[in-house]
Amino acid sequence: MNPNLQLHGVFVRRINLDTNALPQEIGNVAQRNFEFKMNLRNDWRPLGGINEYAATMTLTLSATVDGREVEVGEFVLEVAATLENFDEVGKQQVLNYFLPNQALPYLRELVSNMTGRTGFPQVVLPALLYQPTAPDTQQPALEGTPPAIEGAKTNLLH
Repeated sequence: MNPNLQLHGVFVRRINLDTNALPQEIGNVAQRNFEFKMNLRNDWRPLGGINEYAATMTLTLSATVDGREVEVGEFVLEVAATLENFDEVGKQQVLNYFLPNQALPYLRELVSNMTGRTGFPQVVLPALLYQPTAPDTQQPALEGTPPAIEGAKTNLLH
């Protein structure tokens, strides 16, 4: 039988972005040293039904201006799906790569929209974060965070 994947939805589980300082307190942000750090992790868990799973993406973000922490946030999204007739390698690739990438456009929008409204530079995530291993490998895909979020950037609004 052929593998069958049914997506049930992308759900926002938690969003918070705390602004510890106002841009007016800092001065001209565009001329300051703005840095951000992100930690992105994904994991998955079985749901109550047969072959039902939820893949979770959690992004933690902190931003500093000249070494002063100005923003701290956490964004958690979950994708629910049913996977039928997948071998273990295929199942791992769907749960660790395909499903998190399905949530990524929503995560990108939330992060860029919320960070852009603070008055500090907008954080824009790359379009693709998780790439599967070559299909001919016999090893299951590994869970976890990509080594670096390559391509993430900020857009200066001022």
